[in-house]
Amino acid sequence: MNKQNIDFFINENIQIDLQNFVISLICVSILSLLIQLFYIRFSSTLSNRIQFSKNFVILGIATCIVIMIVKSSLALSLGLVGALSIVRFRAAIKEPEELVYLFLIIAAGLGCGAGQLGITVVGIIFALLIILAYSVFLKRHCDAVVGSRNLFKKKQKGLRFYRLIISILLIIIVNILLGFRTSDPMSGFFIFKKKIYLKNKKFLFNRGYKILLDLIYPSRKKLKILDINIDFKSRGAGSSKINYKIIYFLVLIIIKKFFLRVSNIFK
Repeated sequence: MNKQNIDFFINENIQIDLQNFVISLICVSILSLLIQLFYIRFSSTLSNRIQFSKNFVILGIATCIVIMIVKSSLALSLGLVGALSIVRFRAAIKEPEELVYLFLIIAAGLGCGAGQLGITVVGIIFALLIILAYSVFLKRHCDAVVGSRNLFKKKQKGLRFYRLIISILLIIIVNILLGFRTSDPMSGFFIFKKKIYLKNKKFLFNRGYKILLDLIYPSRKKLKILDINIDFKSRGAGSSKINYKIIYFLVLIIIKKFFLRVSNIFK
């Protein structure tokens, strides 16, 4: 390649058509907004989805503008590579799902910036349809999530021997009298939907020692409960509050729930 050809590739600039530029910006804005709405509605991340996705549209537009400018000049593209090589991005990405949506935004910006509008629109819509299908048909929805100590399969070093025996005996009694709904109905680590509490609060015992046991066993409808194994470590401060009085009230709760279950069967 002679000097004249090299000068042509370095100095030649391709004029960007203003109409195509505006169409690309509108297209990437719509796609980015659509991805943002899907992220807010269907994502299962624990972070603030609205806060995280508020810049999706700006990111898509910025990517589109950069690609459209870079493709007009080889010199600009080489300069961009050099500039980005010294920039360090420290955005905290907590979950892989967040990266998936960020890549979708970048893909939309790249495709629209490169002028491949048809392929980009079809590809993004196809990806969003897969997300929709997964959320509707494959994703597990549950009423409560329980942090299970899994006492029958795993030794928990944080439990003293007498507490371990009491917990196992109570779990066996609950499973026999009330039916199996979770591997650890005595767990103190759980979350549940607000509507579950509002629907069943009239059945709750007046003592709040084991509210999980009190919440998941009163209704005739079997709740969807997801067990997640946890490691129960030794207490860092304070002491256990379990005593004979608490065990007595736990037994009362189990008996009350048993008679409630029997009465529901004959209704």
